[in-house]
Amino acid sequence: DLGALIAARQIDFEIATVPAPVRGHEWALRELTRNLLHNAVKQTPAGGTLVMRLVSDGRTAALTIADSGPGLAPELRERLFQPFAAGERGGGSGLGLAICHEIVASLGGSLTLENRLVGGHVAGLDATVRVALADNPGR
Repeated sequence: DLGALIAARQIDFEIATVPAPVRGHEWALRELTRNLLHNAVKQTPAGGTLVMRLVSDGRTAALTIADSGPGLAPELRERLFQPFAAGERGGGSGLGLAICHEIVASLGGSLTLENRLVGGHVAGLDATVRVALADNPGR
């Protein structure tokens, strides 16, 4: 449902995935991915790049959504996963990242948001979700 927005903003979108089955409700996984992608699309400037990658190391799956936006302001980092805290940043409700955080927690995983630095300057934000694979016996 974000394809039209990506095309309208002429964002160069790249996707690369590998099979990585995880245990989780299909709706929750879809909502998690949609919220993270929507945030990245909103922050990516027109004509910018957006990359979505799903990799696996045999124990965990890692989904990274990398935008080419302004990155994360330090003053927002402390309260980012609290409901309504990020609302003023992108004009949204501020619930998306709080929902993502709760979904990832219910899966026993982690969600990190890191500014990507190139030459000492912020070149975008990497949102990475890590969760155990469904067949991981150490889970």
